[in-house]
Amino acid sequence: ELAASEVGAPQPVAVHVLVRDLVELLETEARTRRAVLEHGPLEPASVRADARALARELFTAFLDAIEAAGAGGRVHAATRAEGLGTGPTILVRGEPGSAGSPVERTWTFPRVR
Repeated sequence: ELAASEVGAPQPVAVHVLVRDLVELLETEARTRRAVLEHGPLEPASVRADARALARELFTAFLDAIEAAGAGGRVHAATRAEGLGTGPTILVRGEPGSAGSPVERTWTFPRVR
């Protein structure tokens, strides 16, 4: 039980909840940069991962996408429970505004049986 709470220990992570929470956390930052940050669809999906490391990685990816999209840009995040032959997937896509550049990051996790 103690090992599961240590940093780096894989544990179940509800990625749809994590993505939703990060979008809510960063909406003000996006508005400050005159970009739109949105999510959906968020299919319920869980993975086994280091929750803190995954949250940090996604947080950084969202910030990078917001910056790259620039003023007038949109950043969209979604989760998929399973793809063809894969497990859960997280997608972060930035569509540029007038002076931004497109960004797309995808995380695909193994199917858990």
